[in-house]
Amino acid sequence: MERNDTETYNDKENLLHRLQIGDKQVFEELYHSYFECLCDFLLRYIDKPEVCEGLVQDLFLGIWIKRENWNPKGEIRPYLYKAARNKALDYLKHCQVERNYIKWQKIKLVETANAVVHDWPEDPEPYWNGQPFRQELTNIIQEAIEQLPERRKMIFLLSRDDGLTYQEIADVLDISVKTVETQIGRSLKWLREYLADYL
Repeated sequence: MERNDTETYNDKENLLHRLQIGDKQVFEELYHSYFECLCDFLLRYIDKPEVCEGLVQDLFLGIWIKRENWNPKGEIRPYLYKAARNKALDYLKHCQVERNYIKWQKIKLVETANAVVHDWPEDPEPYWNGQPFRQELTNIIQEAIEQLPERRKMIFLLSRDDGLTYQEIADVLDISVKTVETQIGRSLKWLREYLADYL
């Protein structure tokens, strides 16, 4: 989903004011801007799309009910991700299950794939192991990502897949920006090492 942050056409104060006076249009804009990406985010915690959708709907329902006093600290996007994450953890705790990060979306490193096939102009889509090379490389990249430690993988995917800034990731996961930078750096180093034989 291509996100359109509500902040790009409404500054935070104006958005909050309109919500507080019960402006349904701005609430719907906020809802539609974030519903799908928050559901995708929760799939990393809970392998039940219908549960994820219900948690996100519950999150927005809570915002609407408390709209008159709703005033989140910081920017709205990291607040929503953090609030959604807390709901997922509460759900997992209630069900007495360990946090289980699954259904990771594949990361499409298009630049890497293009660089690999660039040297083969006669065959723009070469085959390898019976599959188009680009698909094979995508599979290999996914394998590499799956081998990252869970916390590091979460940080990496929030950056590469969801497009969050380092500061936003730090806010969502309650860690420092320095920790985010370190973990992203280690993820990229691992990917380069893992892909060395193919590149």
